[in-house]
Amino acid sequence: MTGTLINESNSGKFLGAVPEDILSVSDLAIGVYDEESSTACGVLCAEAIGMHTLDIIYIYVAEGWRLKGAGKELVNTFIEAAKEMEASEIIFSYSRENLIDGMPELIESCGFVRNEEETKTTYGVTLNELSISGNVEKEIKAVGVTVLPLSEIDDKKWQLGSINWKKYDGPPSGTRAFKRKKDSYEQDLSFVLLDKNQDIVGLLLGIRSGQEYEVRTLSALGKYASNVLYAIIDQAIIAGRKIMGKDAMIIVKPEHQQSMELLEHISSGEYLRLDEDVQYKYML
Repeated sequence: MTGTLINESNSGKFLGAVPEDILSVSDLAIGVYDEESSTACGVLCAEAIGMHTLDIIYIYVAEGWRLKGAGKELVNTFIEAAKEMEASEIIFSYSRENLIDGMPELIESCGFVRNEEETKTTYGVTLNELSISGNVEKEIKAVGVTVLPLSEIDDKKWQLGSINWKKYDGPPSGTRAFKRKKDSYEQDLSFVLLDKNQDIVGLLLGIRSGQEYEVRTLSALGKYASNVLYAIIDQAIIAGRKIMGKDAMIIVKPEHQQSMELLEHISSGEYLRLDEDVQYKYML
């Protein structure tokens, strides 16, 4: 088995092993293939955080190649590539609920050490427990903004939104969100905030799995990053109750601090502890 950097010339070989939207936002992607059969055995994708940290966002070893050295080849090839990029550390987090068998043992065998300080808990709250107080319509009218579902935003406006957020040094969570394709998010349960010039100045983006909706981004530019964000949440609550029902669960991870603070406030603290993320670290 051979590990290799995934690039434009060989990406087709690995597309069956990794979602295209994951590959498109990866700053470093490694694949392992079997030379004799030219079969893709596994894929590892990472995103750069700042200048010197790589965060593993996807790792997969095909079932038929597990415990046969494919996983070690994948991780070790990635570590060598990270060194060439002059990264100083690699982090990898997994959820206990979605843990792949053997993954902790694999990364530990490659030199990763569990980072106890970065163990994080995922929280959830039902739509029935969310409530916006005050006159939201009056608030957004005073500021002159419009809330629209993501489904009504075309690709061109999405691309222009990315430029606008970079221009005004938008919050990191929002800036990262624009790196993904618009259709990576749940179209009718994600919303954007438009200013008087019809520029995107606020985002509530998430993905749906059955009766659960995970908030991936809740962010806004400058002066819009205060109470006006409640306008987006208000529309999301209305749409969510209509599409998923009032007992649907909203999921928030603690790294999305702004999301946590806002949703905790409008749920009166009625959060449930759902899952735990464990982080491993490799120092280069």
